Amino acid sequence: MSFIALFFPACISLVIRHKRNDRLEWGVPESIIEYAILVLINVLVSQCIVIYVLGIDGVDMSAFQSFPFFTKYLVISMTIAWLTPYLEEIGRKYISVSFKVESSKDFQDNTEQN
Repeated sequence: MSFIALFFPACISLVIRHKRNDRLEWGVPESIIEYAILVLINVLVSQCIVIYVLGIDGVDMSAFQSFPFFTKYLVISMTIAWLTPYLEEIGRKYISVSFKVESSKDFQDNTEQN
């Protein structure tokens, strides 16, 4: 059950992400790296919700053997997995970072003029 709870929800994120973005290809190395990143994001956010929001301490692999905890974690994790591609798309659309690179000659000319 722990394998399902930890690794299955990232498949949901991966499929949604590829369905919404036609430019992404299903190449093996790219998909494995993308899947691994989605697993890390999903598990980290789900664990934070379980520990800090629900207040359940001492969560380890044996906790997944309890069906009530497994069900709660799976619902939380699948919700996070469903939201992750949409939040990424919103972030890419509205948040951008740009850099301006000048050569050392341009930098010297600008400082000499000031």
